[in-house]
Amino acid sequence: MNIMVRCHKCGVKNDPDANYCMNCASKLENGTLQEQSSEREKQGDSTGKEETGTESWETEKEGVIVDPPNDPNDASAWNSKGYNYLQERDWDKAIKCLDRATSIDSDYAMAWNNKGWAYNEKEKPDKAMECLVKATSLDPENAYAWYNKGNAYRMIGEYDEAIRCYDRATSIDPEYTGAWNNQGIAYDEIGEYDKAIRCYNKAIDLDPDYANAWNNKGVAYKKKGEYDEAIRCYDRATSIDPEYVLAWNNKGWMYKMKGDLEKAKECFEEALRFEPGYVDAREGLSQLEIQE
Repeated sequence: MNIMVRCHKCGVKNDPDANYCMNCASKLENGTLQEQSSEREKQGDSTGKEETGTESWETEKEGVIVDPPNDPNDASAWNSKGYNYLQERDWDKAIKCLDRATSIDSDYAMAWNNKGWAYNEKEKPDKAMECLVKATSLDPENAYAWYNKGNAYRMIGEYDEAIRCYDRATSIDPEYTGAWNNQGIAYDEIGEYDKAIRCYNKAIDLDPDYANAWNNKGVAYKKKGEYDEAIRCYDRATSIDPEYVLAWNNKGWMYKMKGDLEKAKECFEEALRFEPGYVDAREGLSQLEIQE
């Protein structure tokens, strides 16, 4: 069985050959962390059955079915199953497992955090907030919970509160690249572009190959009217990730605004090469055709 690599930032398990976390884009540590890294995070055997002989557990509310761990009363095993479903992006099954974990152990801070994260992914920030308030009250030093809480606040447009949460996350873990990046996004949303750029720079200093941060930095420079700097950032993003459709598209619009229609066309076409249905890039090409 392959040993998964657990992200030291958000806790998600990644494929053993992954370089970056599928959730938060943080660079993974060299080497692997075994699944049974601690008693609290030990993995249950998903092939196990409940003592009653029931082969699955179905919630009455949504009819979501999940197989129980060996010990159906082990909160950490349910949390671990929730982690697995989070990795698979099966948010409903993750929530059901994490519901079970928190019903067994109502003081299980990481399970509350993971459930909040799943609700964020389902775009249900109110439910996410309930979980994350619980997580941060149980474990005020949990940087992941403050990060996810910031994401929930950002989703409902409360950017000042989001920034406060990201501040807390980075004060606990100054190398939390995802929190620095998302704090930059929150500053961008309230027009504080210089502060946003400082946050992106912090993320990039920690991880020079953080393509998302380079793209976001380009967006901030674009909003400041510094198009050449924006293009330089988009160039870096696409050199790190040649299939980064959003960065190719953003670069195309920058070249269009600068009047370099040939380069704009190249960028839009590159975006469409990787994602043929990308509407914004198609709109860019259509406008170029009119201008020609």
